[in-house]
Amino acid sequence: MPMIAPLADLAGRILIAILFLYDGYVKIFSYNELARFMLDFGVPTFLAPVVIVAEIGLALLLVAGWQTRIVAFLIGGYCVLTALIFHTAWDQGLELVMFLKNLAIAGGLGAFVANGAGPWSLDRLQGRR
Repeated sequence: MPMIAPLADLAGRILIAILFLYDGYVKIFSYNELARFMLDFGVPTFLAPVVIVAEIGLALLLVAGWQTRIVAFLIGGYCVLTALIFHTAWDQGLELVMFLKNLAIAGGLGAFVANGAGPWSLDRLQGRR
């Protein structure tokens, strides 16, 4: 049993990060569609590169467990913002599910904000809890 908690912490960080790594990768190769999508919702397209770098960079930091509480807070905030901006047309197909998914991910990240990354992390190696 003693190895379950560290493994669960690491697995949780990896599983959440996979979504953002994949999404960032897709955004790189569909940049024009991303820009149009953002414009459709009134979001300035100069933020597109910021979004891509944030998704990939923060996901990698989450996996590594570096500055985990801050990183989890930033990604969680990003999830809430994207839910509120892009997924409020709940009468259109899966938009309500997407909205709730984003809130659920933010909630899961809240556990890392509260508890840190766990023992298998750069935070722990650097003496942070």
